[in-house]
Amino acid sequence: MATILTQDELLKRRVQNEVGILSGSYYGKAKGEEVFSRANDEAVTKPDGTPLESIVVAKSANWENTKEYADLWNKIEDSIKKVRAWRDRFKSVMNINQFPGDYYDLIDRIRIDITRRRLSDMDFTSEIANEIVRPDFSRAIVLQEFLPFTGVFKKIKGSGDSVPLIQQKTGDDGTVTMDIYGIGHSRSLEDELYNTSIYSLQKVNAAVVRAYTALRNSLNGIGTLVDYSINALWPLSQQVAPSYFYDANGQLLYDLSVYHTLRNALRKLLELTDPQTGQEITPQRVVLLVRNNNIVADVQKIINGQLAPGLQNASTIAIGALGIDEVWQYKGDTLNVGPQAFEYPGVPEGKAYLFVVGSNAPNWVFTKRGLTQEVGRGDVLSLSREERAWYCVHAGYRDEWLGEAAGLDAGTGYCVEIELPVFDEET
Repeated sequence: MATILTQDELLKRRVQNEVGILSGSYYGKAKGEEVFSRANDEAVTKPDGTPLESIVVAKSANWENTKEYADLWNKIEDSIKKVRAWRDRFKSVMNINQFPGDYYDLIDRIRIDITRRRLSDMDFTSEIANEIVRPDFSRAIVLQEFLPFTGVFKKIKGSGDSVPLIQQKTGDDGTVTMDIYGIGHSRSLEDELYNTSIYSLQKVNAAVVRAYTALRNSLNGIGTLVDYSINALWPLSQQVAPSYFYDANGQLLYDLSVYHTLRNALRKLLELTDPQTGQEITPQRVVLLVRNNNIVADVQKIINGQLAPGLQNASTIAIGALGIDEVWQYKGDTLNVGPQAFEYPGVPEGKAYLFVVGSNAPNWVFTKRGLTQEVGRGDVLSLSREERAWYCVHAGYRDEWLGEAAGLDAGTGYCVEIELPVFDEET
């Protein structure tokens, strides 16, 4: 039976697999080559030398309203009280190198909350892409570095003759460039400490995580699938037209139409070839990505071969199940920032995508920095005017996953675009 990947199901997987996210607070600005320098790998440390960097793991599917959540926010509130008392005592503007340990506890606990919120959000990256996290990434990444090696055993004499060498697979040997993304909050630290409630801090953290999740889903391949549909970039080899079936009275057999449309899509997907080997792709896990709630509700039983001939007939007919493992839903997101609306489009109405995910699917996300809390030092950051900021550094490579859609050889790739049959309300 095809699995519907709900947010609860995704969280359950992360807890069961003990998924963790590396996060930290780092000195330096999210600016140009500074991000790619070795000096920028230095994590902020507390006065006792403890680095504000760790792997945060989800211990339970929920975060907000859990005991773990309440305990952390009680500690955050306690840290704020201590920093307030320290500020009232000294009544002077000092740079970050002179801040007490309680201040570092505060920014570290905020970091932990944001990272834990990420584990509870609907970020598809771990499911759709192969992510490599390496703080030592340079700005330009050579793709050959990640392509597998290949070798073949040949018969040898064993006396003086050479053996055949393992070599890099042939294929795209270009580079991808890391991009830096940032977000900030302009409220001053002084205002935050004196005039802002814990609830406001929680809202800031939630906004940061929502923005980062929207960005990640736009970068992990889903955003590219949608963009190709919006700009009509899908080639015929990866397009699937709707199939329509009617009964003797001319009424649309919707379930049967969707079933055969998906069956044709699956056949087209499995006929695609790998751009490097030229052989038919090997599907580890096949995913159907849709938009509408009704499609999600209908499609699971259709994939499993339980079809209703029409709404006027409550009986069902049984037909062979399709080899589709999971159904995902992606509506995108619209972030209203003041008077401006920033849209991350979801799956277009009437469209769907069928694609392969797994370790053998060449959809890559390269991460130098995940969501990172930026902290200044010296006179860059003062107690009276601190602007909190976060940044991330990512690159992606999915041309081979997209295949011909990305300009590679005809008939290659690991995904297809589907036009779904239109539901007839009268059937």
